[in-house]
Amino acid sequence: MATEEKNEVRVGVECEAFDKPIERKRNRNALRSKRLIRQAFISLIKRKPADRITITDIVNEANINRATFYAHYSCLKDLIDEIEQEVIDKLMTLLKDFRLENFFSNPAPLLLQVSIFLSEDPEYYKTLVATPESGLFIEKLMSIFIEYMEQDQSIPLEVRRSKSFHIRALFFAGGLVSLYLQWFRGQLDCTLFDIPLEVSQLFTKDQSGIMLNMMGK
Repeated sequence: MATEEKNEVRVGVECEAFDKPIERKRNRNALRSKRLIRQAFISLIKRKPADRITITDIVNEANINRATFYAHYSCLKDLIDEIEQEVIDKLMTLLKDFRLENFFSNPAPLLLQVSIFLSEDPEYYKTLVATPESGLFIEKLMSIFIEYMEQDQSIPLEVRRSKSFHIRALFFAGGLVSLYLQWFRGQLDCTLFDIPLEVSQLFTKDQSGIMLNMMGK
């Protein structure tokens, strides 16, 4: 009886060890498929409007079958939503130590991180700007930035709750998002790394102006 139990345990361990390489291979295949799908979408969006791209276009461009696409996404919107969410998650990571007062003193470090992140694959992020849903995505980005400002404990609560603070936060967040948006649309003649430098100079020249007033000082 004891021998049979040992054999069963041994077989179970061997099966588990055998399953792990298979699972790793499946994960690698899944990542590869998703990468091909995204690359196909990015390639297609350079040649035609996003709202005219079909799943057939993507599977033909990626040289995969429809079943592979549907194994990861139920529709094209799911793919776009996933791309957007990854950008939002990364932005939230960059903002985790955000303090409005530190930012106004020197915005360059945070904006430089944003520019570095976006410069890693600019073509990839241009897809977001080119999609019909980009307006909603941009609003999400602005909302996140405004939320971080309104939750900044270094600013007095009565200031953060004021109508004036919200209006200025909206204006400020909209300006920053617009700068990067214009760059990705090819409407800003500079590099991604010029943006943090120019904004930093603007803040340096305005240390006693709207920025400090915004913080109730």
